[in-house]
Amino acid sequence: MTVAVIFPDGTIRQVIGALKLERDGFVQSPINCDPHWKYEWQSGHWMATARHGKIRSIPRPDRAAWWESISQMADDDAVTEHNEADAHRSAA
Repeated sequence: MTVAVIFPDGTIRQVIGALKLERDGFVQSPINCDPHWKYEWQSGHWMATARHGKIRSIPRPDRAAWWESISQMADDDAVTEHNEADAHRSAA
């Protein structure tokens, strides 16, 4: 579903939207996922306004990811090493 949005240069573009539940029922509204524009409801129309600021990356934690302790989630190389270790243990 798309929603008509008026941009600062006066053009009307179709932007990806979704239905949101408001007090009066469902309303079509654009999804605010564009890094350059945010969409605001003004005077009965959706208007695009420029975003301000910078995108920052979130620093990675020092600890291991939660899925690294689950053998089924390991990469193929790690699974092969794990299977070889199991074979050596069962042979002994």
